[in-house]
Amino acid sequence: MGAVLSFLFCFNWGYTYFDVVDHYLGVYLLLLLGVFQCFGAGWVFDFSQAVAACNNVSVLTLGIAYWGSLIPLSFISMFGFPSQGIWFMLAFWIIQVIAWVISFVTSKLTCGQWYQEVFMYGVHKLGCAISLPSCTGGKKACWVEPFIFYWGFCIKYFFPFAVMWLLASATAADIATPYGGYYWGW
Repeated sequence: MGAVLSFLFCFNWGYTYFDVVDHYLGVYLLLLLGVFQCFGAGWVFDFSQAVAACNNVSVLTLGIAYWGSLIPLSFISMFGFPSQGIWFMLAFWIIQVIAWVISFVTSKLTCGQWYQEVFMYGVHKLGCAISLPSCTGGKKACWVEPFIFYWGFCIKYFFPFAVMWLLASATAADIATPYGGYYWGW
């Protein structure tokens, strides 16, 4: 099947076809892959353990507030109000801070427990695994927790935010002006 599909690149219009396939795979597929990987590592991994640590409401508040505001706000800002994108980004982070407070209050955990078991579930364990062996000896090195926070926050909260905004921007740009001046159906 790969040989048959690659055979299409051998015709006169093969360069055009290659250019279009390269653009759309390189832009959309890689951005979606990045969002899905962060979703899996930050939001799916250890989900059941986070729910067991406190309750569904606390954990689901974070996920629904994050993904339920990220996807619509990024695409609405790029398609409807591209010059006002900074305000939509600010609104997104305000929603996140409110969701973090609600999640903490509903969890009935201490601040440290909530941070590790709810706010950073999944990525805290992965960050600790990355900083191995300094995490497993009982005594952590002084750089471990700041590293886990930085890495975990980026993977769970910042990177999907940035990549989703890039995806929305690329989609709006390709709809406004088709890539390379090619026919829109390409």
